Amino acid sequence: MGPSIGKSSTGQELVISRLSEILKTAEPETAWTVEELMPTGGSSLVTGKPKAGKSTTARQIAVCVSQGNSFLERPTRI
Repeated sequence: MGPSIGKSSTGQELVISRLSEILKTAEPETAWTVEELMPTGGSSLVTGKPKAGKSTTARQIAVCVSQGNSFLERPTRI
């Protein structure tokens, strides 16, 4: 880790890091609600033109997840 440059308004220490150091760190494994489509614990957007089926798709995802069924052949989990 690089040198400390002070504290943020929330009291967290601010540190300067080299890009090479950042790239060496492993990314945490992503947990998925719908495999490779909808991450767990985050926000997802369903976008499209009016009357394209966004609401129907969102409802179908909710039903599949709540019943433990796959969605578009992708496993789901709560």
